[in-house]
Amino acid sequence: MNHCLKTTLISCLLLLLSIDVMAQHKNNELEFAFGSANGLIKDEVFSPLNYKSSGGTLSLHYSRNTKRDHVFLLSVDLQTLEMSTNVSDQFGSDLVKLNMEAAYLFRLNSTDFRNTSIFLGVDFHSNGNLITYEDEYTLSSSGTYVSHRGIGLQALASHAFKKNAVDLRVKLPVIGKVYRSPYNQFTKTMNDEQLFAFIYKNGDFGAIHNFLNPSVAASISRPLIGKLDIRLGYEIEYLKSSVYQPITNFQGRFLIATSFKF
Repeated sequence: MNHCLKTTLISCLLLLLSIDVMAQHKNNELEFAFGSANGLIKDEVFSPLNYKSSGGTLSLHYSRNTKRDHVFLLSVDLQTLEMSTNVSDQFGSDLVKLNMEAAYLFRLNSTDFRNTSIFLGVDFHSNGNLITYEDEYTLSSSGTYVSHRGIGLQALASHAFKKNAVDLRVKLPVIGKVYRSPYNQFTKTMNDEQLFAFIYKNGDFGAIHNFLNPSVAASISRPLIGKLDIRLGYEIEYLKSSVYQPITNFQGRFLIATSFKF
């Protein structure tokens, strides 16, 4: 697991470094968001039971408008959730989600149509979901992992009125690789090297037919103080994959964010 943590930390540092370098230009926006998430999940590699998930989320987003009014985006999103099942209170588990992406969106309309701007583009992403369970009494443990790394599509519609702005964003991973642990730690003990291989090396071809992961987010924002804006939003995400054994995850997130434009 040490290799996994080191690689994740290095990726985050490189992403933050890119944000710091690009922030020297104009037409930039840096946003910090936090909120709560609730959902339903069933991972048949991990357990045949249905689970509920709830917890918190933290996000850091950077965006830059180009001279042609296209948009470049970088984001890091971390969620930590607790999982519970109605069958028993003895099988509580933890779900950690780490999503990172870089996207470039092209503005489709050269002039505002009724104060509405429409963007369409592509992203390169790494979306990971790790489920862990540890029993402090029996010292037994279990864990599974699923991730998609590849290219996706994004669409954004933004409508401005008075001092407010309403955004609607749609994301859809299209093609890449699915990294999925084929068994949990109840059925096989994995050392650090094996776990690293499942998370970062042994990936299967992934597309919509075996990894469907769309999300839709709506938000409203308005100026707060000076160059600071405040945004309220809600996002719905659905995950379904048939790699090795099925996993489904339906989740809703409420977000509040503050952004600084410079």
